[in-house]
Amino acid sequence: MELSHIISVLIFLVIVTVPIIMLVRSGNKKKKVLNDKVNQLKNQYRLNISERDTWDDIMICLDKNAQKILWVKESEEGLVVDLDEIAQCKKFNVSRMVKAGKESSQVLDRLGLELIGKDSQATPVTLEFYNSGNSYLFNFQLELQSKWQKLISESLRA
Repeated sequence: MELSHIISVLIFLVIVTVPIIMLVRSGNKKKKVLNDKVNQLKNQYRLNISERDTWDDIMICLDKNAQKILWVKESEEGLVVDLDEIAQCKKFNVSRMVKAGKESSQVLDRLGLELIGKDSQATPVTLEFYNSGNSYLFNFQLELQSKWQKLISESLRA
């Protein structure tokens, strides 16, 4: 009886720990891909990153001296934004009302920053921090949106 109990505990531990290990490795792989892309862009543009944040499959970085933002997503090419060409940084939140019986609630669909260029003909640059179509988890993106709006706006005034 004691041997069967030990075997049961070991099987339970394997069942619990293997998925956790796989998730950690997957997250580390995503971070490595993002870091590799950032390092490539950093070297290409000779940047010194003074601020950075990572979440989901996104990394945003700022070089205060060069006045550049790096925006990297795991599945896309990296984007380098020259803040000397930007006039304004605005937050955007796209939400919709959903009714469930007599109750209705607001559901967030998209959240991010819009960088408006000094050239009025230029298309604004959109940095999307959250999209309900790509991610089911909405954690700290609202705080990151505020933080980066403040950082970028302060860099624009400098």
